Amino acid sequence: MSSYINFYFSKNKIILPKFNVYEDKEVKIIFEELFPNREIIMLQTENINYGGGNIHCITMNVPKI
Repeated sequence: MSSYINFYFSKNKIILPKFNVYEDKEVKIIFEELFPNREIIMLQTENINYGGGNIHCITMNVPKI
């Protein structure tokens, strides 16, 4: 199951997953209201989802071993 909560948060931008459903527009509006000083970008992430994660998962830091 995919979720919008798995997004990337940076200093100037927020990158949200896009699922090509009606809710994409609603979610973008909500994020624009919550974060008025950040650019909201939505990216199609179906290929990432096949691995069991999404944008936040693939941008997490890897600890030094």
